Amino acid sequence: MTYEWLPWLAARLTQAGLTHVEVIEALDSPRRWPRMSTSKDGLRVLQVWARTEAGKPIIVALRALRGLDWTGRSSARNR
Repeated sequence: MTYEWLPWLAARLTQAGLTHVEVIEALDSPRRWPRMSTSKDGLRVLQVWARTEAGKPIIVALRALRGLDWTGRSSARNR
């Protein structure tokens, strides 16, 4: 599956204490919980709840662009 990163995502990941590698780790994790959701703006997104290899909880929101291409954003979950 191809992922396309939003232009502002690198700065947001840094603010959240994440790297793009951790996002990919979470998306590739065998233990993840995908579920459909709606963004604050009414956009249908696929949320993937998972953990990085280091165990950091993360939620990645993806939206379909075309075929199997997705774009996304992520957020660290603090517990």
